[in-house]
Parts: sequence; structure tokens; C-alpha cells
Amino acid sequence: MKIRIALLSLLLGASLLLSACGIRPLDGSVVATAGDYKITYDEFRYFFLNTKKELDGGDASVWEGKDAPTEQLKKDLEYRLKRLGAIAKMAKDYDLSIDSEGKEAIESTMSSFRDSMESKEAYLAALEEKFASEYAFEQMLRSQYLFEMVREYVTDERNFLIRADDATLLADIEKNFWRGAQILIRNDEGEDPKANRALAEQVLSELKDGESFFTLMAKYGEDPQLSGNQNSYYFTTGQLLPYFEKEVRALEIGQNSEVVECVHGYAIITRLPMEEEYIKGHLESLRDAMMYRIFNEMLEEEIKALPFKTSPSYYTYTVDNVT
Repeated sequence: MKIRIALLSLLLGASLLLSACGIRPLDGSVVATAGDYKITYDEFRYFFLNTKKELDGGDASVWEGKDAPTEQLKKDLEYRLKRLGAIAKMAKDYDLSIDSEGKEAIESTMSSFRDSMESKEAYLAALEEKFASEYAFEQMLRSQYLFEMVREYVTDERNFLIRADDATLLADIEKNFWRGAQILIRNDEGEDPKANRALAEQVLSELKDGESFFTLMAKYGEDPQLSGNQNSYYFTTGQLLPYFEKEVRALEIGQNSEVVECVHGYAIITRLPMEEEYIKGHLESLRDAMMYRIFNEMLEEEIKALPFKTSPSYYTYTVDNVT
């Protein structure tokens, strides 16, 4: 089984951590357990500080006063830590573990990243920028590798864990898939968001005056992924960004949204009818999307059911004293 480790996503995203191999943690004290998985302080610190940064953007004043998002921080942190244990449990249930090929791939990735730095100090500083010790970095790599092993195993039709024959797929598409498109006005670097918002409102006005959605999309749209995709997205739950999925699912077929502020800028979104010809020509990609969704649903159920226990020290850490 060949699995590619995406280094950049590991360092930037909220990755999963699993049991250690070669590198010792800076602080191996157990802060919490998620199922049978023991969460060390190194791991806790990584998730705590990254979750905190996502909520405050580096602005400590966010945590002052009664409206501080402390409860959201606790909720998000617990979810991510429980996710660790859920992946570990699923791997154990399916008798999956990282083999010698996987260990070599992880070591190769770590070595490549170390070698890309000018010095050992620069390497450690790059990790610390993401609140990761070398131990946590190794754990992230192990985690992604094992996560992919679990997902590949569950979504392999030969293992009969997910029913994915054509009849089941077509029934699922009718119930759990949608089709939509957007006219995206991007807030690129150096551009004035107010001017882009005004342009989006102008586009919406033209749309309401009777201009074709796709004519306006061709003229103003800045979503490069739509150009080779039948000018629309066929998708299921969790496959696209939440703002897009939410709007499409809330619309009736043929209905357009108002201007929606999104991560990239501003969008006007439409819901479109599913086309039988497209579905027949893309059964395999749609099957993969269905199976990945079902896998994620299985993972969510494991997370919900997993016992989560904390040590007394878990509650002593605040936004001020974990550094």
C-alpha cells in the first residue's frame, strides 16, 4: 500500500496523532485519554495552541470578557483529541498497523524536511512556529499514514464494509448529492474588499434583471476549478467548503442566492438540476465520493461514542499558561 504524506497539510492543518515510535516527547506526561489512546503533553500543546490560534487569530484580547470563546475552544479541542482515539480504535479493529514501508516513508519525509533547513535550529524553529515538537511532528506523519490506511481499507469494496453497487449508488445520489455553481469574486492580495463587494452586488443586480447566470459567471467569475467541471460541482456532504454546501442545499433547483461572504471573497450561488448523462459518465468518481462520505460518517460515530477522560492538569491549562 503506497500512501503519500502531505507535509504542508500536516504542518498547517489539525492532524491526527497516534502512538509514538522513535523520538521521545519533550514532556510525556499524560494529559488525557481518548479511548485507549494516551495523549501526551506534547500532543495536547500542539492541538491546544493551534485550536486557540484558529479562534483568536493571534489576538490575545479575544479571550478577555464574558464573550470570550472559551467554551468553543474546549469543544473544538476535545473533538480533535477524541478523533485521535477514534482513528487508533478503527485501526485496531481492522488489524491495521504501519509496516516497514510506512516507517521508511515517514523517516524519509522527516529527513527531507530537516535537510531543507539551513540548520537543526532552523528546523526546530519551523516546527515550533506550528507549536510542534519533533515528537509531535513524527506523530502527525504517523497519524496521516495510518488514517489513510484505515480509509483505504474501509472504502475498498473487496472488504464489504460499504455497499457500493450501482443500484445503491444511484439511490444515494438521488438522496445525498447536489449540483451547484457560483460566481466568485475573489479578494486577492492588494484588492479592496469593499470594491469587490460592490462588484458582487452589481452582478447580482444584473442576474435579477434577467441576465444568464452562466453568462455572468463567464464574464466575472474567478473560480478556476469550475472551468473544466461542466461549469458546476456535483458533490455530497463534506466534500466542498461549508458555505457552498450550505447555500446549495438551502436553495430550490433553479434558485439563486444573495451575495454570500466566503473565505475567498464574495459569491453568488445557484442550485442546478442533476443531469443523468453526467451521472452515467462519472459513476466511479461519484462512487468514491459516496464511499468517502460514508467512511467519514463511520468515523464521526466512533468519535461520538469514544470515552474521553482528562487528568487534573487538563483543566489547569488556560490560554495564558500554555506556551
